[in-house]
Amino acid sequence: MELKRVVNILRYPHQIKLVEVFMLGGLFLFADIVLTVWLTRLFHPFLILALLFLTAFCGFLFSKIAYSFVYKETRTAFRESGEIPYRQFDKTLGTCVCAFLMVTPGFITFAVGLLCLQENLRRLLGTAVRHLLDFSLEELYNYMRLYEVEV
Repeated sequence: MELKRVVNILRYPHQIKLVEVFMLGGLFLFADIVLTVWLTRLFHPFLILALLFLTAFCGFLFSKIAYSFVYKETRTAFRESGEIPYRQFDKTLGTCVCAFLMVTPGFITFAVGLLCLQENLRRLLGTAVRHLLDFSLEELYNYMRLYEVEV
């Protein structure tokens, strides 16, 4: 990717393409593999394996806590206003992406997922995913209004 395209993606995250997302994900996974192999040469392999599982478990806990806050915020916004809360949907999608990154075993993916848990980055990431998948929030909103289930 050329530098101009990277700047445009940062400026306009909804213009990201699916191929670029997979390329970036592959780059993170490759970097994780290289880092893990390098660390196993320095430290005992079982220690590195235990640390990988520990980061994945901590990622699960962090993402569960973050998702519960976003879910309560979204439900409250549903009840208070009759409009579609776009910001909460974007934060929910961003939280799901961050959860996927943090649960994937690896030090780099965990660090990137933890970094993306920041509220503004999470909302931008969710906006990019929503535009990438190109689904209608109106349909999702009507579906969620039909099934008012408390979790």
